[in-house]
Amino acid sequence: MNWIDRWKRLRTYIGYRRRGVPQDVMQKAGDNFSCGFGAYFRPDEDISIGNNVFMGRNAHISAPCVIKDDVMLASYVALIGGDHEFRVPCVLMNASGREQTHRIVIEEDVWVGHGAIILTGVTIGRGAIIAAGSIVTQNIPPCTVWGGTPARFLKDRFASEEDTKVHLAFLDEKYK
Repeated sequence: MNWIDRWKRLRTYIGYRRRGVPQDVMQKAGDNFSCGFGAYFRPDEDISIGNNVFMGRNAHISAPCVIKDDVMLASYVALIGGDHEFRVPCVLMNASGREQTHRIVIEEDVWVGHGAIILTGVTIGRGAIIAAGSIVTQNIPPCTVWGGTPARFLKDRFASEEDTKVHLAFLDEKYK
């Protein structure tokens, strides 16, 4: 890596550190990671970010997650972990601790719309689209469009099954 590339990488690193992106997240983020102002990353969370990832303003990451290559997360998208344990009698909810969190996986070529919430343990398949304002509570198959509260299947991303197969083959080749 020449000195110009090093300087560009250092400038990018300093800029994102000023925006509040934790050092451990920046060190694990891939090339061309772009993050808007006001993003929140829960400290000491296991967060992995791939190449060419865009994260809009005020994104909220508070769960262990893997965000793979070429993912777009719009502003105010939240990846959230386990909830408060509320099934223990004679214990206040704020003193009861939290449920175990499971890793969220967002595979390659995914677009998550403004204000969507992704819950713990969910995997979003390659090429999927999540509509703005959705709450994703279950795994999303590849190359599908989901939306709503809770998110439900809206349509296939491509007009034909053949187009879906071609796109998934393209992604397999690109990310092998």
